[in-house]
Amino acid sequence: MKIIVAVLLVVLATPANADNTPTTGATTLDGVFTSAQVQRGKSAYTRNCSGCHSGNLQGEGIEPPLIGDLFLDAWREDKLFSLYDFMQTRMPKEGRNTSPGSLAKPQYLDILTYLLDRNGFPAGMQELTLEQLTTTQFVGLNGPAPLPPSAMVRWVGCLQVNDKNVQLTQASGPTRVTVIDETDEREIAQSKEAALGASAIALTNVPQLQSVAALAALAHKKVQAKGVLNVASGVSSVQVLSLVSTGQDCSTVGN
Repeated sequence: MKIIVAVLLVVLATPANADNTPTTGATTLDGVFTSAQVQRGKSAYTRNCSGCHSGNLQGEGIEPPLIGDLFLDAWREDKLFSLYDFMQTRMPKEGRNTSPGSLAKPQYLDILTYLLDRNGFPAGMQELTLEQLTTTQFVGLNGPAPLPPSAMVRWVGCLQVNDKNVQLTQASGPTRVTVIDETDEREIAQSKEAALGASAIALTNVPQLQSVAALAALAHKKVQAKGVLNVASGVSSVQVLSLVSTGQDCSTVGN
């Protein structure tokens, strides 16, 4: 289950507080899987994943680790669906007897619970279901926290342009993504439906992506900005690698 930047994922929007800490309902700290599910996941992992990621989930320098802070920082503050979807569409890697997506959906789900268990998350009384993946927030062991610097994110808001800077106002986000330099129709549709928020976020690198005329045409429009989150002296900005309009004028879009 190699954790790489891949063109595969459309992530469900998650509202955030001003400090970039997404708000949550159920989280991975709430006992969202069972011990029996973990045992099934351990067996499935051993058969299908340990050859690349090793029995201790460390990868042994060949593949990325599936345990520890590096793994948690790659996926936290997002819905569990994102990690499940990555696994289900990309893993196991193509091999003599394996191919991406070749396992049954319940097996991917069980393997996911095994990863959560090995990373220290508690078991509960009810098994994790496919339906719960889109409503359960993947948080760190200390609970919800601001996204780490250099996280790949998506913001939606109203584009404001002046001589010195470009920013989003009435912004909602950030939402974690795994692809930041392109988008697709499904993702744009989600951004179009996303409610505007109350945040403002500075955008950098925009003049390198858009001509002066194109940027002027986007002013006061509802847009989707994707890029790398930067945090300096407590102030956040986004180095933008994709900026597209939702086709809506902010003066006519309701919150």
